[in-house]
Amino acid sequence: SAYGLPKGRGRSPMNWAILTGHTKFITYLFRYSEGMDDGDIMGFKVFDIMPYDDIGSLHTKNRIAMGELLHSYAARIADGTLNFFPQPDDEPTYYPKRTREDGFIDWHQPTEVIHRLVRAVAPPYPGAMTLLGDVEVPVLAGQPFDSGLFDPTIPSGTVVDVNLSLNRLVVKTGDSAYLINHFGDF
Repeated sequence: SAYGLPKGRGRSPMNWAILTGHTKFITYLFRYSEGMDDGDIMGFKVFDIMPYDDIGSLHTKNRIAMGELLHSYAARIADGTLNFFPQPDDEPTYYPKRTREDGFIDWHQPTEVIHRLVRAVAPPYPGAMTLLGDVEVPVLAGQPFDSGLFDPTIPSGTVVDVNLSLNRLVVKTGDSAYLINHFGDF
């Protein structure tokens, strides 16, 4: 977009905004046309992507932003007095469709990259996936844990702590450790 931010255009842009580390998102109210999300713009709203947001909270923010846009423009849409403006001439941002395999955690990655993946595919999506032996385990929520508590020579992907009473695991990552604090059914 003209603001250098991902906008509501293409496939799952909110997921990609989390994955790519953006801190703002632009959602647009636009006129439908024959192309993909390329109609003239009525208005837009920018909202924050906070470090603790996941895809569920971004969907909530987007719904609220769209409600505000519709409330602001509904009367002018109805009476035909709304002024539309063309989308910027710059190349639109399109992201590839994510596949099931894209949701698997690579524990060799830095903790922040893993955390962005978990946030981006959290419910209402199926969650990130990891293997526990041969069993696929959905990781629905987690958080960066600690950068110096564990021996750095421990291989990435090693479970370094199990808390049975809280049903949590700590896993060694490429640069530190990650706390898995919510699993899906497996």
